[in-house]
Amino acid sequence: MERLRSVTVREMMTPDPYVVTEGVELLAAMEMMRDHDIRQMPVVDEDGRLVGIVTDRDLRQALSPHLYTEHETGQDVLDAYETVGEVMVGEPVTVMPDDGLEEVVDILLSTKVGGLPVVDLENAPIGIVTYLDVLAVLQESFE
Repeated sequence: MERLRSVTVREMMTPDPYVVTEGVELLAAMEMMRDHDIRQMPVVDEDGRLVGIVTDRDLRQALSPHLYTEHETGQDVLDAYETVGEVMVGEPVTVMPDDGLEEVVDILLSTKVGGLPVVDLENAPIGIVTYLDVLAVLQESFE
């Protein structure tokens, strides 16, 4: 148990996350997530600073289930060209690389989100830590 108290975000995060800008179209963001098998991406401004986060759930809710089916309408196609900036969650809760496991767990439980962007002092995303990363740390502690 003592080992768990010393685990930092830096040790469990996925470094160098895939990011998108607000102007990326929803379909492109969805394809990027699918191609890289990820469920959330930090959204950055032109200077690489975090402005939001978009999840696969955000994208699925914004895109019509009829897209690419025989029931597709013109509006379904138009909606697919909306941008990440229109559906992202702005000002997401973040953590720093030296924050501890307990803080991450508290934030994940209180906010009910699946992942947290890890930012540096300039608010640039340098990683992402998810509930799966937390579970992996717990699993290691059982061994």
